[in-house]
Amino acid sequence: METQNSRKYSRVNTYLPIETRLVSLEEQEDLNARVSKVGIVIDAATPPELKDKVLSEWLNMLNDKMDSIIKVLSSERENISSVAFEPLNISANGMRMTSNKSYDIGSVLEIKLVLPVQPYKILYLYGEVVRVEHNFNTFNIAVKFIRMNDEVKDELLHFDFKKHGEILKTKNR
Repeated sequence: METQNSRKYSRVNTYLPIETRLVSLEEQEDLNARVSKVGIVIDAATPPELKDKVLSEWLNMLNDKMDSIIKVLSSERENISSVAFEPLNISANGMRMTSNKSYDIGSVLEIKLVLPVQPYKILYLYGEVVRVEHNFNTFNIAVKFIRMNDEVKDELLHFDFKKHGEILKTKNR
């Protein structure tokens, strides 16, 4: 039996810096998704080992140097946050993510998401939890974005278009 995809926007699997928090009932009235371009420190995991050991050592050395520079710069600025990379499946309407916490269906989350464009853009998204699946000692959380404006939706669509272009280039090699 064939099923029809009823999604309005395409989805992309990616790995981005993200931070989430539960929004209290009192805060929910004044929520508005937004784009910010303030400075941010991205706390990435150690780069993966490459088959080329010399290149891997070189990249790790550069990573360490960049971390040192970021630490110096971040100590001089007040508005810098630190977020970790997480695997995501995202579209302009919602996303699926992995969490160490479970949330109730209908809960509202604030999602701080960093898009890797120059300069880095931080999206403050709000999502209503629509599905929670227990997966060993983590949870797969699906959210539907709410209080979305055109600027934020355009940023997500642009990112999606760019990621799909990268995937196509990789397949054509």
